[in-house]
This record gives sequence, structure tokens and C-alpha cells, in this order.
Amino acid sequence: MTDERTALIAFLKSRDVLLPEGWDDDTSLVRSGILDSLALLDLILWLEQRLGRPIDPTALELAAELDSLRDILAFLARLVP
Repeated sequence: MTDERTALIAFLKSRDVLLPEGWDDDTSLVRSGILDSLALLDLILWLEQRLGRPIDPTALELAAELDSLRDILAFLARLVP
């Protein structure tokens, strides 16, 4: 999962997501507003690319399932065949 974590951090940085000083894997990204709606859409597209299949964001509790790095990685791990 370290490779996925590294790739996720690189993706966030490439989208100019401003992570606060002292952030960690449990820092809120959605509820805090760090990920705006465009960044969240880009994240879903990134996840679809990693999974190789579409994700229906309307079927998700985005603020719970994608709120932190840890949550995003757990979500990805659950959906990887």
C-alpha cells in the first residue's frame, strides 16, 4: 500500500491541493474543505483509473469514504480485485 500512498500524495500535489502544515494520513480532506468539488471529482477520476472501472459517486458517502488519505487508501483496497 506504500506505492498507492505515494501515488495518491503525488496526485494531490499535482492538483495543487494545499495540505496544511503537520498533516498526516488522518487529516480531513473533504469535511475540512481542503478538497473542493473539482479536486474531489479529479480524485474520483484518479480512483477510476487505478481501479480500471467507473465509480458512481452518488452511491458513496464521500465525506466518510474519501475524507482522509487513510480513508481513500482503504476505499481503494476494498475495491481492488
